[in-house]
Amino acid sequence: MRRLRRSFLIRRKAIGLVLFCFVIGCGVPEWSTDPAFHGTRPYSTLEGTTVRVKPVDATFSIPEDWIVPQERKNLFLSSEEMDRLDNNPAYGIKFDEEYGSVLDSIVPFENCAAHIGSIGWNAGTTNNNLQFRFCMTSLDPDRFSERVVSRGLRKAKSLFEEADLVTINHEGWQKYRFDIVDAPTHAITITTIDLYFRRCNGTAVVFAFVRSSAYSDTVEAILRSFQASPSMLPCEMA
Repeated sequence: MRRLRRSFLIRRKAIGLVLFCFVIGCGVPEWSTDPAFHGTRPYSTLEGTTVRVKPVDATFSIPEDWIVPQERKNLFLSSEEMDRLDNNPAYGIKFDEEYGSVLDSIVPFENCAAHIGSIGWNAGTTNNNLQFRFCMTSLDPDRFSERVVSRGLRKAKSLFEEADLVTINHEGWQKYRFDIVDAPTHAITITTIDLYFRRCNGTAVVFAFVRSSAYSDTVEAILRSFQASPSMLPCEMA
C-alpha cells in the first residue's frame, strides 16, 4: 500500500512538472518547438553582401565595407558564432551589454539568426556606430507590442537615465523606437533602438537596430533590401 501511494505521488509530481513546463516553457528555446523554425535554430550565411537567413531563406543586404575583416569581429552569423557572442565574457563590455539586455528582454537571443555591426560589438560603445540583430518569433502583433512595453521599456527605464517609446507604421513594418539618454559618467550619450516587426505567413521577423542618428540611411537601405522567401509569403502590412 505504501509503495502504491509513493508511486502515485511521484506520478502526480511528474504531471505537475509537465503542466508547469507547458505554461512557462522551462527554458525550452522557442525554435525547438515552434513549427515556423522547422526544428532548427536560426542562423545565417553570407553571399557577397547578402545575408541569407536559415531555415526560412529570407535575405537582406549589408554595406560592402562591413564584410572586410576588422580588428574586432562584427559579423556573427553561424550558430557557433552566435553562441560565442552570447557566452564569451570577452563580449560582455557593460556599455554594450545594457543595450543587448533590452533586446533580449523582447526577443530571446536564441531566436536571432544574425548579429551584425559597422564595428565590433565589444568595441566599447554603441555611440557613432550601428549594431543590429535579425530575429524570428511566433508572437502575433499584439503580443509583441505588449512585450515591447512590459519588458523592453521597463528594462530600458531601469538601465538608463531616460527611455521613451514611440510606435509608428513604417512602410509595411510596425516600428518601435526607443529614445535613450545614458549618462554613466560625466558624458551624455543619446542612442536610438529601433525595432521593426512584420508577420510573414505566421512567422514574425524582427530587425533590432541600436544606432546613432548618423546611420538612419543605412537602416533604411537594409530594410528595403529585405526579401522574404516564397515559403514565407504573404507578408502582412503593418
